[in-house]
Amino acid sequence: TPNRPMALQKIWKKRGRVTRVRQTNPYLFSLLKLFEFIKRRCTTKFAALVHARLTKSNTVRAPVSLSRLERLMKKKVHHGKIAVVVGTVTNDVRQAEVSKGLTVACLRCTEVARQRINNAGGKVMTLEQLIQERPTGSNTYLMRGPASHRAVNRQRKALGVPNSHYRPKLGNRGNRRGPRKDKHH
Repeated sequence: TPNRPMALQKIWKKRGRVTRVRQTNPYLFSLLKLFEFIKRRCTTKFAALVHARLTKSNTVRAPVSLSRLERLMKKKVHHGKIAVVVGTVTNDVRQAEVSKGLTVACLRCTEVARQRINNAGGKVMTLEQLIQERPTGSNTYLMRGPASHRAVNRQRKALGVPNSHYRPKLGNRGNRRGPRKDKHH
C-alpha cells in the first residue's frame, strides 16, 4: 500500500494472522484437529469455544479445583450437566466430600482428584470421549479456572499495605556487575 513508509512495508507484510497452531504436544494437536473438524460440521458454538480455548496459552488454561467444580455444579441450573474444563482439574484438600454423580470432561486430571470423583460415583472423561457422547455440547457447562490467581498477580501491593499478601519478586535479574573477569584473558 502506498501510504505506508517503505522501510516498514516489508515488516508489515510478514505479519499476518496465525494460520495454524504450532503445537508440539501430539495429544493436544490431535484434539485441535478433532475440534476443528467438528467446528466446521456443527452449527453450535460449543466446539468453536473449546477449540479457541485449546489454542490459548497455559496461563489462560488455569486449573480448576474440586471445590470450585462442586460450587458451580451445585446450582440447580447446572444439575445433571457435564462439567467441561479445558485445562486441569486438581484436588482440593479443603473439600471434605465430593458430591455423587459428578461428571467432568477435562484436558487433564490429577490422580487424587480422579480417584475422589470416581469413588463418589462420578465419572472423569477426556474431551474426545465428550465429543463422541455429545458432539453439539448439549447439557454441558463450560467452565474455566481463575486466571488472576497466579503468583505473578500477587506481587502488586507493597509490604505493610492492607490486604497486600506480599510475595518477593524472585527470578533471574541478569548479571548486574558486568562480565565475569576470569572469562576474558
